[in-house]
Amino acid sequence: LPPEEDNGGGEGLIQPPSDWPSCGSIEFRNYTLRYRPELEPVLNNLNLIIERNEKIGIIGRTGAGKSSVFQGIFRLVKRSAVNGEILIDGIDISRVKLDRLRSHLSIIPQIPVLFSGTLRYNLDPF
Repeated sequence: LPPEEDNGGGEGLIQPPSDWPSCGSIEFRNYTLRYRPELEPVLNNLNLIIERNEKIGIIGRTGAGKSSVFQGIFRLVKRSAVNGEILIDGIDISRVKLDRLRSHLSIIPQIPVLFSGTLRYNLDPF
């Protein structure tokens, strides 16, 4: 697969500090997400601040937008289908190079994966 392009080909990208993200605060500002520009929003004008060291749970019925929040953070939707901003440690993630952003994020999926064997073997099978 060809690599994904950043923000329309790299225009307006910034280089965050080398230790970014260091605090871990996340802020959604008037964030609206559609899966395609012509579709209805799945997230509409979301305003949310998650402070450093704060733990939250995102719950809701099927189709309520739980996974869409993470799709926004990982920038899995085209910029043309998004309005508003997501800031991590005060930096607008739409201006961070895509591979840099994704290499600094982790997610625990909804569907658990069970491993066989010991913890040691699964961490270092050699």
